[in-house]
Amino acid sequence: MKIDVHIHYTPPSMADNLEDFVEREPYYGFLATPSEFNHTEQGWATFERTIEDMDRTGRESTRL
Repeated sequence: MKIDVHIHYTPPSMADNLEDFVEREPYYGFLATPSEFNHTEQGWATFERTIEDMDRTGRESTRL
């Protein structure tokens, strides 16, 4: 079975200053930040988090 997914990678320069980014892009901040109003699973996709998520689920990355 193949599942097609994609992420919005959060580069280190943005991850280091998320408050500044969310201030400039409040809607994206709302979409990516779990809260009592937004029950998202998305979060901020850093390289490290992506690898940790794949390791936790036992999945490999396949690039076509």
